Amino acid sequence: MNRLLAYLGIPLLGLLLLASAAAWAATPTSGTLTDSSGPVTFEAGPFVLSNPTPVPLVDSGPQCFNPEQPCDDFFLTISLPDGYANANPNDFIRFTFTWGDEGAGLGDYDFYIYDGVVGNLDGSEPGKADAASADRPEATSLGVCQLESDTLTIKIVPYTSAGETVHGTIELVEGDPPEPGAECGGSATFGGLTPTAPGNPRYQNFYAPDGSAAQGSSGEANIGFNPFSGNIMLMNNAPVFRLTPPELQDPPLPAAGPAAWLDVSPVVASIDTLDPILVTDPVTGRTFISNQTTGAEVLFAFTDDDGETWIEASAAPPTGGVDHQTIGVGPYPGVLADANPVYPNAVYFCTQALNPDFCQRSDTGGLSFAPGEPVNTGITTQCGGLHGHLKVAPNGHVYLPDKSCGDVQGGTMSMDAGVTWQEFLVPDSSPSGSDPSIAIASDNTLYFCYTNENGAWVSVSNDNGQTWQPSVNIGESVGVKNAVFPEAVAGDPDRAACGFLGTDVAGNSEGLDFLGKWYLFIAHTYDGGQTWTTVNATPNDPVQGEGGICTGGLSCGSNRNLLDFNEVTMDSQGNVLFAYDDGCVSETCLASGGKQNDFVAYWAVARQYGGKPLLAAFDPVEPAAPDAPYLDGRRTQIRTEVYWRAPNDAGSGITEYRLYRGESPGNLSQIATVPGSKTRYVDASADLSVETYYYQVVAVNALGAGPASNELAMDVTFEEVENFCLVPGITTLTDGSGDSLTATPGSDVRSLLIAQPYADDGNIKLRFQINTDPGVPVQPPQSFWYSSFRTPDDVVRGVRMVFKEDSPAEPTFESYVAGASSGGIVDGRFVEDGSTKPAQGFYDAPNGVIVINVPIADLGLSPGDEVRGFNGGSVQPADTPAGGAALVVDEMPDGLGRQGTHTLKTNAECQAALNQPPVALLMAEPRSGEAPLTVNFDGGASFDSDEGDSVVSYTFDFNDGSDPVTQAGPTISHSYDYAGNFRARLTVTDSHGANSNNAAEVVIEVSEPRKVTVVDDDDPAVEYKKGWHRRSEPAASNGGYHRRLGAAGGGEPPTARLEFEGDEITYFFAQSEQGGTADVYIDGLKRTTVDYSGDAPAKAPEFGRSVSFAELGGGSHEFLLVFGSGAVYVDGFEITSGMDGGADESAAQTQSETTVHQGEMSLLGPALVTETVNVGPGDEWLSVVVEGASELLDLSLLDASGNLVAAGGPLAASGSAVGLDMAAPPAGIYTVQVLGDVTSETTVEISVSRTVRAE
Repeated sequence: MNRLLAYLGIPLLGLLLLASAAAWAATPTSGTLTDSSGPVTFEAGPFVLSNPTPVPLVDSGPQCFNPEQPCDDFFLTISLPDGYANANPNDFIRFTFTWGDEGAGLGDYDFYIYDGVVGNLDGSEPGKADAASADRPEATSLGVCQLESDTLTIKIVPYTSAGETVHGTIELVEGDPPEPGAECGGSATFGGLTPTAPGNPRYQNFYAPDGSAAQGSSGEANIGFNPFSGNIMLMNNAPVFRLTPPELQDPPLPAAGPAAWLDVSPVVASIDTLDPILVTDPVTGRTFISNQTTGAEVLFAFTDDDGETWIEASAAPPTGGVDHQTIGVGPYPGVLADANPVYPNAVYFCTQALNPDFCQRSDTGGLSFAPGEPVNTGITTQCGGLHGHLKVAPNGHVYLPDKSCGDVQGGTMSMDAGVTWQEFLVPDSSPSGSDPSIAIASDNTLYFCYTNENGAWVSVSNDNGQTWQPSVNIGESVGVKNAVFPEAVAGDPDRAACGFLGTDVAGNSEGLDFLGKWYLFIAHTYDGGQTWTTVNATPNDPVQGEGGICTGGLSCGSNRNLLDFNEVTMDSQGNVLFAYDDGCVSETCLASGGKQNDFVAYWAVARQYGGKPLLAAFDPVEPAAPDAPYLDGRRTQIRTEVYWRAPNDAGSGITEYRLYRGESPGNLSQIATVPGSKTRYVDASADLSVETYYYQVVAVNALGAGPASNELAMDVTFEEVENFCLVPGITTLTDGSGDSLTATPGSDVRSLLIAQPYADDGNIKLRFQINTDPGVPVQPPQSFWYSSFRTPDDVVRGVRMVFKEDSPAEPTFESYVAGASSGGIVDGRFVEDGSTKPAQGFYDAPNGVIVINVPIADLGLSPGDEVRGFNGGSVQPADTPAGGAALVVDEMPDGLGRQGTHTLKTNAECQAALNQPPVALLMAEPRSGEAPLTVNFDGGASFDSDEGDSVVSYTFDFNDGSDPVTQAGPTISHSYDYAGNFRARLTVTDSHGANSNNAAEVVIEVSEPRKVTVVDDDDPAVEYKKGWHRRSEPAASNGGYHRRLGAAGGGEPPTARLEFEGDEITYFFAQSEQGGTADVYIDGLKRTTVDYSGDAPAKAPEFGRSVSFAELGGGSHEFLLVFGSGAVYVDGFEITSGMDGGADESAAQTQSETTVHQGEMSLLGPALVTETVNVGPGDEWLSVVVEGASELLDLSLLDASGNLVAAGGPLAASGSAVGLDMAAPPAGIYTVQVLGDVTSETTVEISVSRTVRAE
């Protein structure tokens, strides 16, 4: 903007009357550049007259058609072999122009490059490329992929002549070898996700909320961080936003979630004028902003509570600055440190003047500023012109970087709090179109981050900028050939980061013909700048698509959306926070990979949320399990979809996501596994009859599963079905109510709808409907309401209703080609002279409805064309608090960001749309079960939105091979006879014959019929060990049961074991007054402890008790019952399985069997009874139980010789029973001897059990 202000001293009328010059010839007049010719050189001048064109706000290029304003011409022929560009896409042609032999370099000469042979110019034609700054030398480049002609005309314009001769050098520069398969336009793999690794930084992005003022059409990003609140302060044009990170919100969200954005703009200081600047003091948390370049005396403010309250303006003398102001804050140097009782840090305000630049200091925390001190001149110093952002070191040194210091970059620095300044230079750098950035570490180490025609670089100084280490290319490792907007921040002495926008396409990146796609890259060093790790912070999401990034200010065209800079800071743990503007935001731009750029400036922040930060004290332990994702979704009558933000993977790539669903909070079951590369899932099994579903998702990597996401509750919402061919059309833009800055009724825009109605006469029109608050029929003169958009020829066009001064009582409706603002921004508000065409329309003021109908031919459109990037608003004259007349705009969306895409249809397509298709909705019950499964389908919720139309038939396709059924009624039942997953679909037809085209589907899950196998207690498949007794009992399930009575005995406890194949097992048992406990193990894992105690008599236990174990999965399983105490019962088992196997197949897997001898004897008085048992050589266990008489005296086991082998004792379960157990008894004949003394005849029951090893 520096040249614009230079013009303020010259009457504009005089400028317009200056004659322009016919072209003079350079020496030589022409040359040829080949791949082997070497550099081409020429001279132009010497120049006596100046030609200060293009005229700001008037011209797009130089005026060269009158001898009084001279321009020299040089014609360049380029002769390269066929296919050279695609084979060498990184090669470029460098143009360098220098002067100074005669006039000590006091002149200013500009250069414009045009395709073909170009003669006179009237100022209306911008160059294909240009070098038109205040720099000396001037330089630019063209990539070989940008060449559209084999002849170029170079116009040399003496903007400010000093009688000098200009020397031009043109050379073909060999770029880096291309990536395999790369041609013009870059590599197809460029811009992807950086592979994760432990310790490497990883980023998430916070995006501007829809419809907010943070969705702008142009801007330059600023960022601050308050360490006391944890909030992020953001600004990229006039408004100020406060961002609360997800984990600090109430209630807190996973760290992967979105930030909460709140507009906290001050009343006056947020007026949009020139450059926006914001900085936050990390010591106090105070945030300073400025929206004016002349000084801190106006449109300056600061806040101590993150924008809740502001102190606006400051007692400060103007500096005379005209552009590129910057605010810096930091400690005082030397003896001044800690000596200020008013505010602990010095606050600096610097701004670029025409010559010199000035900086002023505040010792009151921004309440007042001293007069500005000169920083540089660009004449007596090498540095001058536009500068970067001021930074203050811990030692109090102040640094102001500069992109142009003669042949290098550097800046100025002050060691006495801004009183005096001295220059520093980075010797191996070269000038750039982007401001450099300085990061200052805790030990005052300087990291100078800059860009040039070869990418992004960093040089390090350890002596306060006196000397600099060799620069390191920080973009080369990721394939960057062109870079802009470097921004740096540092923490510990050896840690720093520099972010930049980078592309893999070489050449002049300023023009609309540039094919590169730009991404945000951030490079980190952890060893003092020796090595750098560079990552893509916006993978697969270009920040700017094709069409270039123009940093040339007023000379730019419609690609002047990202303006001049971004900014970076860090949080209190050293995690990097990088603020940037996003120019590729629509689905069209993203789907095209940036080929169809939006040219907007939506605010965004890249936040480091993984890897090593800039403060080593907060290094995480990596690799580890991933963090929690953030889950969101949408559930309508048509579709249920959940999507999530990927979490920090903690240094190990995410392999899968596990999705859970339930019908009540906290009670969720897994329904799907999604690959780690996906973050979206359509739940086709969701049932509309379920009022609320609850979802969660878990990320999994090689280290395991991380914590679950937030639990998302989803109710069904009704989705309105809009149609582009039906009035009023598709809602394309919305804007909040009550945000108009004027009280005029009808100035508060609410929404924009676009339609293409069927044209009876064949003259296809687009219909624009702008909805506002209720208005008045006659609005103030010069007020207008408009919508603009971008057409396929990359031209911004618009439509508007305007109350013109020559017809103030009636509105005029028209279409037009949008012109540029004073800053070169094309946002639709301004009209290119001579481009308007009349349109049809009407204004329904009481209802706030504006309708504009425009023939598509007037917009240069045809069916099939895509129009995109809509914005709009109302503009009315008003007075601002700063005084004077200005235009007050209610923007839609706030910030004039561009949204939406529409593809024009043929007239026949829209004729068919007059009958809007019905919407099919399908419900089913049940949705799962065993074959044969009868399912009841209901399509009764289907509907048709056309007035007077209705659904008249229902076609059910059951997807199981049966024929579809068409019927008049909405309900039907169908039997699925075999297993499988069947996607049943409903199609409905309305009374005009239109069929539904939405996916009305329900997935029916039919499983194989379950097979139930009963295993009795005496089945050979059941293996008993250590003293189980078979009992006859008619009340048992099969007339008998097994029981283990008594203590467990020594060694391993008694067990009952069953191997089976199936999905579920049910164990049946009994309970009695003798009952004890036993543990159940399934496949080696303890599942439960069974309690057998009850009220039933010992000899007549109560049966019918059971416990089941389900969802065991297919294959073989082991059931193991481990005896604990008392009486334990086995009544049998029931195994449920699919058709592929059952429990009966395991019967041959037994390892042992149990044989039982049981008898009853009568005792009266002193008596001795005996039983004989034969023990074989393979027997593992012998068990004897005698029960029935409390007066039993003795139980003995005698061998064949009458020797006592074992003696019984009372059993713990009952005093009326005695028993004994013997492990591995020797083979032979044994006698069980029972001695009793009973007073009345008593029957005792003797049970002998031996466990025999199976052969």
